[in-house]
Amino acid sequence: PEIMARYTEMALDAGARIVGGCCGTSPTHLAAMRAAMDNYTPGTAPDCESIERELGELDARRRRLDTQASEARAEREGIEEAGLTSDELIEAEARAAIHAEHGIAELLLPVVLQVGSAREVPMPPLVIPAEQMPPWCRELRAGPRRRPLVALNWQGGKEAENIYAGGIRERSFPVRELEALAALRHCDLISVQVGPAAEQIWSSSLADRFIAAQRRVDAPPHTFHKTASLLLGVDLLITNDTSVAHLGGCLGVPTWVLLKTHPSWHWGDAGEQSIWYDSLRCWRQPKPFDWSSLMKPLDQALGAWLR
Repeated sequence: PEIMARYTEMALDAGARIVGGCCGTSPTHLAAMRAAMDNYTPGTAPDCESIERELGELDARRRRLDTQASEARAEREGIEEAGLTSDELIEAEARAAIHAEHGIAELLLPVVLQVGSAREVPMPPLVIPAEQMPPWCRELRAGPRRRPLVALNWQGGKEAENIYAGGIRERSFPVRELEALAALRHCDLISVQVGPAAEQIWSSSLADRFIAAQRRVDAPPHTFHKTASLLLGVDLLITNDTSVAHLGGCLGVPTWVLLKTHPSWHWGDAGEQSIWYDSLRCWRQPKPFDWSSLMKPLDQALGAWLR
């Protein structure tokens, strides 16, 4: 806890406005961090030398990582004899992959790189050469259209929500919520939803708006490469807060992400603009679990977009 409290002070000195912890952060750590924030007295922004004084010399950290890597490689060599389960195998391989020239706390990277805002590091759009796309995805981009093509996604991974929200699906919603968007009936639709929720479209009132290529999307394998290739052929992506939202933003695809009242830190707490993706627009839930109230302004904006 004392170390986390000191990290908090250093992050605040560096200009951080939000400070938190990742896996392994306990209530005791959080209490120490909270106390550090409450009693914080502004200091000088840390430089590389002061960071090393707090974290230890980089060479020493490298030796520790090298030792960990050697131990992991030795463990990996005995995997077959040890009869590890698949989960244990994944963990062992991850440890064996640890090998770095230097190590540093993530929150201190902006200090070392002298970056004050995400806007100072413009991200070029992710590009997929046409020859690397499935042929049917290339056809989506090249074929004539009578109506705009809108991609939809409405649920994220259940496992992640079980971990971070106690099983409450705050950032996901059923496809029936999208049925309130009357303007979608003037669009061609394609779903990029995967998993059990993908079947919801066929019992939806929007079922007749999905294009013939939907069967190709639903067929395995389900890969980010296939989804990205598809998204490069759509006019708009409407999605909940999940990896697809980030993928659309990385590709530079016009993306509307529907956010719960208090979303992941990536999206901030207010505003339509994303600091990460220029092509992405944030739509924020007015109160917890109330997706219906969000659909009316979304439908109005979609109608204006169609015009």
